[in-house]
Amino acid sequence: MYDDSSEPSAYEKFKEKAKKVTAIGLIAGFSLGIYSGITSDEKIPKYQWMQNRIRESSEIMEEYFEEREKTEEEIVEEVIEEPEIKYVETVEKMVPDYSEKDKEKLAEKIGAVYDSVKNNGGVQNAKKEIVRDFDYIKNNADNNKEIRALVGIRMIESAGRIDSVSHTGNAGPYQWGSFIAEHYGLEVNSSIDERFDPEKSTEAALEYLRDMKNRYGKWDFAVLSYHQGETNVNNLVSDHIENKYGEEISNGRINGDILEKYGVNVVDVLEDKKAVNNTMNPEYSLSGISYVQKVFAATKLFDQYLEKNDTVNVTNIEKIVISEGDTLYGISEKFNTNLENIQYHNSRILDSELIMPGMKVNVPSGTYNKSTDDIKKIY
Repeated sequence: MYDDSSEPSAYEKFKEKAKKVTAIGLIAGFSLGIYSGITSDEKIPKYQWMQNRIRESSEIMEEYFEEREKTEEEIVEEVIEEPEIKYVETVEKMVPDYSEKDKEKLAEKIGAVYDSVKNNGGVQNAKKEIVRDFDYIKNNADNNKEIRALVGIRMIESAGRIDSVSHTGNAGPYQWGSFIAEHYGLEVNSSIDERFDPEKSTEAALEYLRDMKNRYGKWDFAVLSYHQGETNVNNLVSDHIENKYGEEISNGRINGDILEKYGVNVVDVLEDKKAVNNTMNPEYSLSGISYVQKVFAATKLFDQYLEKNDTVNVTNIEKIVISEGDTLYGISEKFNTNLENIQYHNSRILDSELIMPGMKVNVPSGTYNKSTDDIKKIY
């Protein structure tokens, strides 16, 4: 771990030694180049000078290799300082009923994807968007597990963005398909698409996750079904049980009791290549294998973000009611913002010409520092 103290680190010392070695090498090389062009009387002192430089260079090189070894030790020490076992805490917050062995197995899988999630620029940007919209989550969720599932899914699905649209047509911060969105009460038509509404799509996502949690009894399977769909998860588990135990169970019977009876967990199921190849949606199979781990890793990232930030600068959103003659452009002028910002925060309105009196729109109006204290208490 980086130590911001007055004592230079081994790496800093290493860089300084390398600079000196390079400089002396250049001087010695230059001197050799002109050696043949000097008189005999000048050769002896020049030779002695060069010998001294070579000796100094040799001493510095020895120090150089010593410092490099220390640097390597520091790097190894830094890696060891964050063992994979730390992700067990993340697992326990979502599936506390797993055995210690299964928790550590899932924690190891989370650790394997953590860096890729952490280094994703979109995921990093999502944290600020989620802080801004956190009241939608807080006001609807009943417990910590529901909150963490919604946070992780939004970070992975859309990088937090309201206007996100995938190549498959899934849309909004929670990436709903149009059919399932309508099934969960979201309006999707030529003028309004509530998949882009951060409040209503949050409510729908939570309702779906609760349905899946009620079916499977475990949050990791509820999260997996959010990505794969209920039918694919049922087929996947059914095939896994047949492959491992030789027992046939129809996909319609897969539920929490069956998972409990056979000790089924997400990691074992997703490591069953035969079951994955046979049943998982081909378009999502590659991402599906690591989806749960990435969502859980994202919740860990959000944990760390809250630890480091007591306040987050977010966009202030005012809700106004459309009056006769209002246009989005006119509203942007009135509130001293630009049309693009207005459209982004009202992505659900597909045609800005169709705004009607009485309709509510979100107006971005500057920024403010939002405290994270309330979020920390319940996350």
